[in-house]
Amino acid sequence: MRDRVSKHFLNLFKLFFAGGLAYWMWSSGKIDFSQLAAISRSPFIIFIIVFGWAFAVVGLGATRWMLLLYGVGIRVNYFRVLQLHLIGLFFNSIIPGAVGGDLMKAIYVIRDQEKSNKTPAMLSILLDRIVGLMGLFTLGAVSISFNLSQFINNESLIPIVALIYVLFAFTVCFYILAFWRIPPEKDLILRIVSRNIVGFSLLKKIYLALCEYRSRPWSLVQALFVSMTIQSLIMVFFIYLTEFMNDSSVDFLSYAAIYPVGVLSTALPLAPAGMGVGHVAFDSLYQLIGLKNGANVFNVYLVAQITLNFVGIIPYLLIKKRP
Repeated sequence: MRDRVSKHFLNLFKLFFAGGLAYWMWSSGKIDFSQLAAISRSPFIIFIIVFGWAFAVVGLGATRWMLLLYGVGIRVNYFRVLQLHLIGLFFNSIIPGAVGGDLMKAIYVIRDQEKSNKTPAMLSILLDRIVGLMGLFTLGAVSISFNLSQFINNESLIPIVALIYVLFAFTVCFYILAFWRIPPEKDLILRIVSRNIVGFSLLKKIYLALCEYRSRPWSLVQALFVSMTIQSLIMVFFIYLTEFMNDSSVDFLSYAAIYPVGVLSTALPLAPAGMGVGHVAFDSLYQLIGLKNGANVFNVYLVAQITLNFVGIIPYLLIKKRP
């Protein structure tokens, strides 16, 4: 009972914290809701928002997860994956942080699997989130590399460049391990997690499930490519909104350097869909490359995302009605 009260109190604190940040951004004039109203009157932008969400966030997002399920030997009908993915998007919008929906997806996909497939199914959900971020880091690292001198000469951008390259290096190491077939007797990680230590039995199950991808490593490569496509499409949408609000052009390579950090901030488990935190992050990042309206651009994205993600309540209610 005490744990449940503490959990509810923590979630309430997160909501107040996020709301406080959003209110501060509004009261300081950084969020202008009149711009949101102006965009809502543009049929072309509304079309881009709806089409981009349906194609990139929903369609390609479900495809990425299906590839990762296949990588651990789990074959699921695409329509079922699409259902669970929509449910995940719905809960991502109402639970603090951008990972709440993953927990709901885990509940349903585990219920669908045999006992022996539960750990790989859970791993696919975790990797869906990780590979999504890896696509973001890869996109940022490639963009920075095309114009590295510009970023090095700007001292305020050097920490961002360093962070992106470190995260990209982690991505490269991860994929090397995915393709590297290590015999069990020479696998140092397997020897470590096989020790009789509390909690290591679970780590061993997770690691063995991860090793399943070594027999189908290209599913991870395809998932990374899909992630980069999703992030590229969303980033282009952000750039279009930025140019629309500022009435000026945006340098693509400079934007590609700050965009991953902005999106990464919304994954922090502090607020539904990154509310408040994302506003502050994008406002600060925009200033680093000489842009305005960072908070307003994110605000449009946030409102559109939350509104459209509520479509996920339909498959949630339909599944709940099943016996």
